[in-house]
Parts: sequence; structure tokens; C-alpha cells
Amino acid sequence: MEIENVKTNELDELSIELKEPVKIDDGLHTGRITDVVLRITPKGYKYIDMSVMLDEGDNFVLKASYARSESTKSELGKCCARFGFNLGKVNLNEFKSLRVSFVTISEERDGNTYSNIAKNSLKPVEEDNSTSSKVLKWMNK
Repeated sequence: MEIENVKTNELDELSIELKEPVKIDDGLHTGRITDVVLRITPKGYKYIDMSVMLDEGDNFVLKASYARSESTKSELGKCCARFGFNLGKVNLNEFKSLRVSFVTISEERDGNTYSNIAKNSLKPVEEDNSTSSKVLKWMNK
């Protein structure tokens, strides 16, 4: 019985539903950082990739990538400073589940359109659950 279940699960994983590409408008968005990983290229360059799930849409995730540098003047160092991390050891896993705002910019490549998080635009968002904030958000939809 277990062997049959494994085969059924494998078939489920091999089934896909083809959909039209998701179009993300250029401009300001909000979301939540869902993952932070170290990526090493075949040439040995190291990058920190932060996955950001957009608040709007159908669980769409974009990535912000930073060269792994420990300098406060690097893009990663500046990003850490925007989130309140200064000199000293920073555990980048602390970024997970933080609410963020960011700007997206579309880029055309190979006949396709890609949405990218604009350089230096990833910033923290403070939670605001006041009634006036909820009304403003509703009015701006």
C-alpha cells in the first residue's frame, strides 16, 4: 500500500497547471520576507537572496539579491542599516517574516517581461492596525 501512495504522490507532483504570466505593475508594493538564503555561483561568488511574498496577488514571490559583503558601504550593509542593524554580527535569518515595502521595475529580456525589486528600495514597514490606516488602505484599493 505504501508503494502505491508514493507513486500517487509522485504523479501529483508531476502534474502542473499552465497559466498566463503574472503581471506586476511597476511601483511601490508591500510584502513579507519569507526566506533568506546564501547562493554561491559556479565561479564561487556569494550572494544573499531574500524572497519577498507580495501582499497582493496569488502568493507571488520576488527576490532581492545582494553580494555577500560585510562592509557597511556595500548594498547588503546599507540594507541591514535600513532595518536597524548596525556594526557587529548580524544574523540574516532575523529578516525572515519582516514586513517590507519596495519598488518594482519591469525589465524586458529575451521577449519576456520580468519584475525586479529596485536596488536599495527594500525597506521595513511598521505594522499599523489603527482604524484610520485600515480605512485609508481600503480607499486606495
